[in-house]
Amino acid sequence: ILRAYFTFLTKIKYFGFCKFILISFYETKFILINFFKYKINIYDFIDETNLFKDKKYKKQFAGYSPIPEYFLSKIFKYLNKNIKIEEFNFIDLGSGLGRVVFFSSNYNFIKHEGIELSLELYNKSKKNLQKVNINNIYFHYKNFFEFSFKNENTVIFMNDAIKKYQTFNELINKILIEFSNSKLIFVYYNPTYKDKVLETSKFKLLNQYIYQKSRGYCIFKKLWQVSYLGRKYIEYII
Repeated sequence: ILRAYFTFLTKIKYFGFCKFILISFYETKFILINFFKYKINIYDFIDETNLFKDKKYKKQFAGYSPIPEYFLSKIFKYLNKNIKIEEFNFIDLGSGLGRVVFFSSNYNFIKHEGIELSLELYNKSKKNLQKVNINNIYFHYKNFFEFSFKNENTVIFMNDAIKKYQTFNELINKILIEFSNSKLIFVYYNPTYKDKVLETSKFKLLNQYIYQKSRGYCIFKKLWQVSYLGRKYIEYII
């Protein structure tokens, strides 16, 4: 756990000294509470050499990169204040050890799901799940492009998991089709293709925290399509 923690610290060194100290404090507290109270590891040292069984996925998807608790707290506080969480499912695309899914379980979503392509990370998330008494958390070992989403109100969470824009665009098209009759909130951490989401004219930016060009997060909501207005998309109330 110490090796993993110091690896994490090297990844947040670019925040500046004050923010680095603040994030490190919250992260230390978060890791220790989960490890000693719940006996789960929500950060681990991962050898990414053989993270994916199929080598083609290395070109499509980014590796393991957990999101600091500092940002998770800001994101979920916003969601809790601004949407009726109890009417939404929660899905994390690229759920790793389950950090974001377990964090979401502090809020009253209908169910909490994680989809993970790495068998090693999936197995570790399932091991973590066995240690907590929560009956509405589900982890799936699957490529999320092959996952059949239910057309229900959903918050989709994704770290910057996709490397190429073409692949990212395929994901956006997939979720627009599969959530066509539902309310959809899209939380995008380290949003490399933020502008591409807005260019579709099918999403509205609700909230963002950007501290470098593509570092931070954006929260979007899908606009509701009304057929008699042709291809115009209008906002719905969440």
